[in-house]
Amino acid sequence: MSIVNYYRKFKQLWDALTNYDQQPTCKCDTCNGSILDKKREEERVHTFLMGLDDTIYGTIRSNILAHNPLLNLNKVYAILIQEERVQSMTRVKEDKGEVMTFVVRGRVDGKDKTMICSHCKRSGHDANSFFLH
Repeated sequence: MSIVNYYRKFKQLWDALTNYDQQPTCKCDTCNGSILDKKREEERVHTFLMGLDDTIYGTIRSNILAHNPLLNLNKVYAILIQEERVQSMTRVKEDKGEVMTFVVRGRVDGKDKTMICSHCKRSGHDANSFFLH
């Protein structure tokens, strides 16, 4: 699942949970509820990050969790979108490299070693180019 789709589903579930289970609010004069809000945001970030695929996002997740203070969910989302784009571009380059490897695999010194000449029965050319070799 793409990061965009994962984030959308995560946000929907989190919003539904928030509507269902109202979080307590702080009534003290010193924090004005900011301590609980910060705690909720950290919980969202941790939950979001733990739902990511370890093999693809394990390293970036560790890097994000190492931030002190922990980044907010919007910032984390932006970083992951960027990482997904980088990985997508890397995969495209790798795919192109594999195609080129396949094309070049049978060629050595400009000759296609998979081609067999019907005239001389040797590899690397066909009968049409027999007299060129």
